[in-house]
Amino acid sequence: MLPFEPTHLNLALVVIAFLVAGTSKGVLGVGIPLIAVPALSGVMHPATTLAILAFPIALSNLWQAFEGRRFGVTIRRFWPAIPTMILGGIIGAQFITTIDPKSAQTVLGLIVLLYATSQLFSVRIPAPTARSEKWVTAIIGGFSGMLGGFAAYFGPPVIMYLLALKVTKEEFISCAAMLYLIGIVPVFSTLAYKGVLGEKELVLSGIGAVLILAAVFFGTWLRSKISQELFRKALLFILIAMAINMLRRGLF
Repeated sequence: MLPFEPTHLNLALVVIAFLVAGTSKGVLGVGIPLIAVPALSGVMHPATTLAILAFPIALSNLWQAFEGRRFGVTIRRFWPAIPTMILGGIIGAQFITTIDPKSAQTVLGLIVLLYATSQLFSVRIPAPTARSEKWVTAIIGGFSGMLGGFAAYFGPPVIMYLLALKVTKEEFISCAAMLYLIGIVPVFSTLAYKGVLGEKELVLSGIGAVLILAAVFFGTWLRSKISQELFRKALLFILIAMAINMLRRGLF
């Protein structure tokens, strides 16, 4: 594992990566691991970066889940995804050693890339009806949980589903944060079990939380200044970045 050397340059890179990632999280509700892990790949091992992001990811999602006092509304609409996501995560974890993660990342990357590019060109994908929404929500939750369980990629299906529902910026932020809180449990539990999330990483994680939360608050202010359409297009570009990263990890 690549050891972290706390030189002035390395520390500056960490601060910049955390501030950019936190701002993205504040504006779009996503982006902390997507930005921070690749940005710091030359400074520390990706697993170490993810471990240091434990507190920032947990606290930022907790904040956004309750932001604007929307938590109750979010729970009432999207509660079917919670039990299925937990169950899916447990089931998915059982396939870690039997399913090739590279193949899964390649297939998911292609699906996400196809979806995001089609939406940029305004290809209409029908949303579930009011009667079927809870069932579809439960299915999406289970699918996301399974992906998170064996490949740590529970985010893309959630983003695609919420975009298909055409929820508002505030609804997206609250629901994504609630589901991400559930999705990160198996990821960080695995890191702790493997000894990656140790005392040193927890201390650095606490320090990182201060930086990222400050950036999240700034990003929240920026979000209030952008339109719903710009918010949607920015999420689609985030999905494309996720897809390219999945294809890179799956094919190379």
